[in-house]
Amino acid sequence: MTKLVVLFCLASVCVLEGCRKPAGDVGAEQPTAAQVLDPRPQIYDAFNSVKSYRKSLDMETNRGHQLIEAQTSCPGRSHYRISLNGTVHSERYFIEDTDKYLQRGEWVVNVRPPGFHWKIAPGCPGDYENGFGLFGGGGENDVVSSLDYLTLSRFGPKRDSLKFHKADQEDVDGVPCQIWQASFTNMLNEDYEYQLFVGIADNLPRRIVVNYPGVKIALRYWDWNNPDISIIGP
Repeated sequence: MTKLVVLFCLASVCVLEGCRKPAGDVGAEQPTAAQVLDPRPQIYDAFNSVKSYRKSLDMETNRGHQLIEAQTSCPGRSHYRISLNGTVHSERYFIEDTDKYLQRGEWVVNVRPPGFHWKIAPGCPGDYENGFGLFGGGGENDVVSSLDYLTLSRFGPKRDSLKFHKADQEDVDGVPCQIWQASFTNMLNEDYEYQLFVGIADNLPRRIVVNYPGVKIALRYWDWNNPDISIIGP
């Protein structure tokens, strides 16, 4: 069980400053997800301007079921909960430079040393600018946003094995999406099947499906830029 939790908390091998692209010229016409050969750069650009979203990640393995639920109200608030086989294992709130986490059924305030303050909550655009000593590269940031499932840094595909293929279009939660598919092999020679559903109009991800030996992952995003998302800590 501990190994399963560690899987989600390991630091990403990708430093996101090398993965997320700058937003670029706001006045320039941006290509849509249906016009590119690799949708990820457009996704990073779109993510850089989001104000809020919700996310769930379901993972089925031979060890059982893991669910991560998260939401953000950027720039200063985010929250996630991790459940293992239906039981809450950990939960954390980040609210305006303070954070609380659940420990043995009690809420604990995380006291940071002088100088280790933050203004951008994990999962919000710019969260990696907080520095490695606060949330990671790839620590709490990716637990909330799961952007390591977009950069694919979590899986470490061999460079020559990754190639995206533009497939059909499909609605996800009523949003027209372009489906992108990829098959690749990682450094351990494990074979992966990967599907990415990207909103055609806004280049934001709605669904990611990953299958590899013994593991099935379904990742869903919704409520992008919904002003009604409110995060209030315990």
